[in-house]
Amino acid sequence: FLLDRFVGWATASKRLFETADGGRTWTDRSDPLEGFSFGGLIEATFADRERGVLLATAVEEVSKPIIFHTADGGESWS
Repeated sequence: FLLDRFVGWATASKRLFETADGGRTWTDRSDPLEGFSFGGLIEATFADRERGVLLATAVEEVSKPIIFHTADGGESWS
């Protein structure tokens, strides 16, 4: 998901990545998600640089979605 021509987020399995240079480099931003139990990340979307949501699958039932949200640019999720 690209918020603008420079800032964006991407998911891969259980990892969340962020770019601030239009995709030339990516930073793994998955550490704040380590305490949660989920099967995999499906999609990330952000309203602005601070507020966003992640859609994930449940461990026990992949058809059951889990939604995480952040209000601090992905520094923490709930």
